[in-house]
Amino acid sequence: MSIKLPSRYEDLDIAFRARLRPNKDLLEIIKTTIKSISMMGGLRFIPIYGLSGSGKTSASLEISTHLPNTETINVSRSEIENLDLLKEKILKTKKSIPTIYVIDQFEEVSANKERIPGEIIELLSIMDRKDEIKGRIIIVLWLTTDEEFRNSLVEKTSRNTRILVTPDFNIVGPDKGDWSSIIMETFREHNSDQQLENYEILESDIEDIAESTDTIGDAITKTGQELFSYLSTEHDLSQYKVVMLWPVTDGLRITRVTQFSDPRLSYIIDWSSWYKQLNQTDKQQLPVKEYNRTRLYFDMRIIPIAVADIEPLCAKPDVEDYEIPRTYLERFENTHFVKILRGRFNDDTYAPLRERESQRSKDAKEWYENNTKNPTFIGKRIASALNMLGFTASYEKTLESKYGQVRADIFVDGENVKYIIELKCFATENTMPSTISEQIRVTMRRHAQYAGFLMRQ
Repeated sequence: MSIKLPSRYEDLDIAFRARLRPNKDLLEIIKTTIKSISMMGGLRFIPIYGLSGSGKTSASLEISTHLPNTETINVSRSEIENLDLLKEKILKTKKSIPTIYVIDQFEEVSANKERIPGEIIELLSIMDRKDEIKGRIIIVLWLTTDEEFRNSLVEKTSRNTRILVTPDFNIVGPDKGDWSSIIMETFREHNSDQQLENYEILESDIEDIAESTDTIGDAITKTGQELFSYLSTEHDLSQYKVVMLWPVTDGLRITRVTQFSDPRLSYIIDWSSWYKQLNQTDKQQLPVKEYNRTRLYFDMRIIPIAVADIEPLCAKPDVEDYEIPRTYLERFENTHFVKILRGRFNDDTYAPLRERESQRSKDAKEWYENNTKNPTFIGKRIASALNMLGFTASYEKTLESKYGQVRADIFVDGENVKYIIELKCFATENTMPSTISEQIRVTMRRHAQYAGFLMRQ
């Protein structure tokens, strides 16, 4: 399992890109400074203070993303320590584009901390008067985590105060209330859209981390520690997998069911989509951490299946040992549901479930509306079809653990994996987001108690 949560600076950079959340005060001061240089010429200098991990680097390097027709350039270590290189860089500034140079982490990269700052400020003061920079708009940002060092930079501009835009600009980073969503988006950005919730780290956990840390960078670091702690722990993955099988009659119902899952990942339940359906009271009172653990432990999925693929299996309800015709079995075998049971669902060749406009589908819909109150029979026929396809399946099977029991509407007893299948036969008008969300909650609670994650009341 390969998981990436890189350095907090890289994380913050990507987080700001994903959120399009630059520091608004910094953007405003840059805009004002560009206008000032356009009218009065010269270059300008802005020393910026902020705690480590507050987002100074991200906010600075992302200026060009949010101010069109500007360019942001990082000053390298060699250019910091060699004034000739820095001067050459500044003189190459394009005339047509306002350019922001960023000196970052000076305390970390420079061995000569006493001499270099004064020499750089002196160079900027001299360049401010040079004819060579006429027609160019040049702004130099110097980022630091040391407030006293920032003050010393301000003092060094005393011989040419014109270059100093402001002596006390601070960056404090995004509001704490935004940290959890930024961190979760950052993780998805780095990990192919996977969710932190899939590793038992919930939004509420990150909110707790935020309360105990001073900057979003520190919060990202601590979240990373929690993540790697989870990955290094031995997890007793259950031999059981839980599938909610939801018959659907049309495209709208397909969409409503799939909004709670990730079809490309074999319809695994999408925690974020389900969690967003909860009201604030439920978010506070439900045992969401235990529910999420249950979802992961049982690899829970919610899979739609076209009613038109079920109805032919249920012909001749009075015939106990009805032999389902091969044509109908083959059609059933090609459903996403059966492919997942066989372990042959390929996300590379995935094609979404679509509504089929035909007389057969219309007849199946009419049949289904008259049979939603008979889920036991439907489950029995599905189990029979699975047996004919080579599975070992039964219906209405009760499973017991030392904590309690659950009943599988359909149970598939595989050699390595056993499927507990809950058949959700709801009338078309009742296949609503609220109904689906509630059924996911009921299923998670039932199996949380079965696994001992929750005590029965």
